[in-house]
Amino acid sequence: MTDFSERNAFRAAPSATSRSDISSALRALRGFAQEFYVDDVTDLIDSALTFIERYRGIADSDTVGWKLVSFWITKKVGKFRSCVAARDLESAQEVHHEFSPMDENSLELLDLRRSHNNGPAALSRSQKQSDGGRRSERQRR
Repeated sequence: MTDFSERNAFRAAPSATSRSDISSALRALRGFAQEFYVDDVTDLIDSALTFIERYRGIADSDTVGWKLVSFWITKKVGKFRSCVAARDLESAQEVHHEFSPMDENSLELLDLRRSHNNGPAALSRSQKQSDGGRRSERQRR
């Protein structure tokens, strides 16, 4: 007898937290695309792979940064899929050109990550410096 209950569902894939996670996922997807899809799909994945391999905007150890990059790639693939569903193949073919460090969404994510990295640390450093100045003023009195 086959079990069709909820407990027999697919588990969600783990989030990509490194360059190698994203690259290996894209390579697996590329192998699937080569067998089942047209060249435009493979070209899109190749563009994403090339971008990831060359991208140096985020340190390899920055897991949150790579999650953001994974999200960005997912948005690009979704845009491609939407263009194909709308039968706008010309626009779909142009999506692979958007895998660029100069892409507006890519720059926004990079700025967001940098501000997140610098924000709390810079804030705590400035608070420590201002607190230290106050303590020395109190001691002088």
